[in-house]
Amino acid sequence: MSDTPEDSDAWARLALDVTGAGVWAWDADSGKITGDSSYRRLYGFSQSGNIDTQAWQDRVHPADRDRLYNLVLRSDNEWREEFRIIHPERGERWLEGVGRVVRDAAGTITGLAGINTDITARKHAEVALRESEARLRSIIDNAIDGIITIDSGGTVQSMNPAAVRIFGYETDEVIGQNVRMLMPEQHSKQHDGYLRHYLESGEARIIGIGREVPGRRKDGSSVALDLGITEVLQGGQRMFVGVLRDITERKRAEETQRLLLDEINHRVKNTLVTVQAMAEHSMLRAADPAHFVLSFRGRLQALSSAHNLLVEQNWAGADLKSLLRGQLLITSDDDERICLSGPNLKLDARSTVHLGLVLHELGTNARKYGALKVPAGKLSITWTTCGTGPDRVLNLTWIETGGPPVTQRQTQGFGTSLIARGLTHALSGNATLKFDPAGLICELELPLPVSNLLSEPAADNRTTQRLFT
Repeated sequence: MSDTPEDSDAWARLALDVTGAGVWAWDADSGKITGDSSYRRLYGFSQSGNIDTQAWQDRVHPADRDRLYNLVLRSDNEWREEFRIIHPERGERWLEGVGRVVRDAAGTITGLAGINTDITARKHAEVALRESEARLRSIIDNAIDGIITIDSGGTVQSMNPAAVRIFGYETDEVIGQNVRMLMPEQHSKQHDGYLRHYLESGEARIIGIGREVPGRRKDGSSVALDLGITEVLQGGQRMFVGVLRDITERKRAEETQRLLLDEINHRVKNTLVTVQAMAEHSMLRAADPAHFVLSFRGRLQALSSAHNLLVEQNWAGADLKSLLRGQLLITSDDDERICLSGPNLKLDARSTVHLGLVLHELGTNARKYGALKVPAGKLSITWTTCGTGPDRVLNLTWIETGGPPVTQRQTQGFGTSLIARGLTHALSGNATLKFDPAGLICELELPLPVSNLLSEPAADNRTTQRLFT
C-alpha cells in the first residue's frame, strides 16, 4: 500500500477489522444509524437495511440504557463508557463505546459518531479475577494462622484477622508501620539487617525456612511463634509473606511434659532405690526363703498402696487418714479395735511414700506381736500439728493396748530399723519407740511442707473417728 489518502483509509479499515471494532454514526434528524459490517455483527443486525434509534435501544441492556443515554446527553464532546447489549444469538455481551457528540452553533445535538469494541472476554476475566481475589481473601481472613505481608523495606502491607488476634493490634495500627513493632527489642534491631542482607546477597537465613521466633503483643507480653516466610513478586515488586502460628500453649505443654518426665525419672529412681533396700534387708532378716517372700511382698504392697493414693491425686499428695486406712489393711472386723483422731491433713508425695512404709511396719508388728494379735487388743492413732509455715510439724502417736506383753527383743529387726531410718533419713524426722509391757507406744515427728492442713476443726469440735464410720 502507498501513502495516498485512499490507501490511508484502507490501512485504517484494516486496523479496525483486526480489532473487530465497529464504526457507526447517528443522524439526529433522521434517527438513523449508519454502521459498518463489524458494527452490525457486534449488535446482531443484518448486513443490509436501515438501523433506527429504537432498534439500537432494543439491543442495549435495559439496566444500562438510562445511564448510557444520560452520559451522552451530558457530554460536551467525547465520551467513553462500558455497557451491555443483548445479542439475538450470543446473548449478553459487553461493549466499550468511544464516541463524539456533534452539535450545531446553538449547541443542539445534531449527531453522534463513534466506535464500539467487544470486551466480553475482558469483563469475564475481570469477574473471574474478582471472584478469585474474594475467595483468596476469604481463605486468608478465615485462616487459623496469622498472615502478614511486608514489602522489601519491611513495611506491613496487610494483616489478617488471625494475626490481629495474636498480636492484639487493630489492622490500621500496623499497616504502614515497620514489622519491627511486632518483635521484641533485641530481635527488632536485627530484622532490617537480615532483610537488607538477603536483598543484597540472596543468602536466605530466614526466607523459606520455618523457625520458632518470639513476638511482642500490643500489651508488651511475649508470644512464641512458629514462623514461615516466602517471597513473592507482585507488580514487579518483591513482597514477603509471613505465616505465623501461636505456639505459646504448645511450648508450655512441652515444658510441662519435660518437667513431668524429669519428675517421673526422679521418682522411679527413688522407688528403685527403696525397693532395692527393702529387698536386701528383707533377705538379711529372713529366716528362710518363704519368710523373705512374705515380708518383701508385704512391703511392696505397702509401697504400691502409697503410690496408688498419689496417682489418684496426680501426685499432689495424699490424705493422712486415707494413707492409714490403706497401710493398716483394716477390715470391718477391726472397726471397734482401731480408732483415729486428728485433723484433716494432706501429706506431700515424699512424706506419703516413706510414712506409708513406716505405718506398714508398725501395722505388721502389731498383728504379729502386738495388740492386733489378739481379739481384745486395741490400737489408737492420734496426730496433731504445731508451728506455722516452714516450721510446721506433724506429731503422730501410736498406742497399742490389751495385747501380749511387749519386750524390745521381740520387736527388733528390719521393721523397727526401717521405722527409725524412714523418719530420720528420708524425712528429717524422729521416731521414738517405747516398749511398755502394756503395749507399744510409738511417737513420730516429721516436718510438714507449707499448706498441708486441709481443714482443721476447732479444738472443741475435734472428734475421734473410727475407720469404718
